[in-house]
Amino acid sequence: IKEYRAADYNLGDREQVYFYVDRSDGGMDEIRKTGPTKTPDAAKKALKKAGLELSDIDFAITHNPTQILVKIWQDALGVSDEKIHTTLKKYGNMSGASIGANLHEASILGKLKEDDIVVMCAPGAGYHYAGLVMRWGK
Repeated sequence: IKEYRAADYNLGDREQVYFYVDRSDGGMDEIRKTGPTKTPDAAKKALKKAGLELSDIDFAITHNPTQILVKIWQDALGVSDEKIHTTLKKYGNMSGASIGANLHEASILGKLKEDDIVVMCAPGAGYHYAGLVMRWGK
């Protein structure tokens, strides 16, 4: 990117940025097939490793690429609407930043309580999926 400058995207001319995704080897098609199941599976494996079960989840934080995927993951983890927080409607798909943004907002809004079991999960680049379990608090 030449001559990048921070600015309001609604003002003036901006340099165009282009990118290309090679889908010849399955790329996005493979992610579409595995993303709905492997993302919550990673969280389930983290729960098992922690000696916990789905019923122990007090709150869930996921990446939020689309509302449909968030709902699929939410259902797979068995968490109600009150036990999940997303920023998709507010900020859109922020890729890797969504987990941090969702966790931060849930925290400042008082949705996370001391000793809550918080589960986080997300897909990543190169068909990687991650799950994390933590006890919220000091």
